[in-house]
Amino acid sequence: MAKTNLRNFTVQEKLNKMDVDYITVTPASAVADANNKCLYDTFEIPNAVAVPGGSCIIQSITATHLASADISHTIVILDSNLSGGTPDATMGNLSSSVIGAVQGIIPMPDGTAIGSGDTVSSLLSIGMIAKAAEGSTSLFAFGISNAAAAITSAGMTLKFGIVKD
Repeated sequence: MAKTNLRNFTVQEKLNKMDVDYITVTPASAVADANNKCLYDTFEIPNAVAVPGGSCIIQSITATHLASADISHTIVILDSNLSGGTPDATMGNLSSSVIGAVQGIIPMPDGTAIGSGDTVSSLLSIGMIAKAAEGSTSLFAFGISNAAAAITSAGMTLKFGIVKD
């Protein structure tokens, strides 16, 4: 368990040590046949925490897709990369090692069509605390489709708004 010492820094010194970052990631393509299938394979969110083994608050996520489609999906945040990088395509048999790495899940809404064929989905005020694995400054994630129709992750970009401590 982490030790908290509230007397190490003044309030102003503590606030000055927090960093806000906006990290853009393009997940590796995967194809979702339908609901509850893998939408994209495990990817790295580099420098999500300030120090190795540190923690952060995922405050917002914006997903953009170069197609006019329902892009509702669930993002599973992990403290370490999956062995082999690919979650079970049916999401029915996740091993205990994967479950142990889960920091949280974030359901993304279906999105809004922008322009002639792009979709944007945004989730704000998430406030999810996540901790990187010991010795790492990265978090990892994969996606599970929630859309009834088949969609592809090709052309999807995720932007994470993160407060680092």
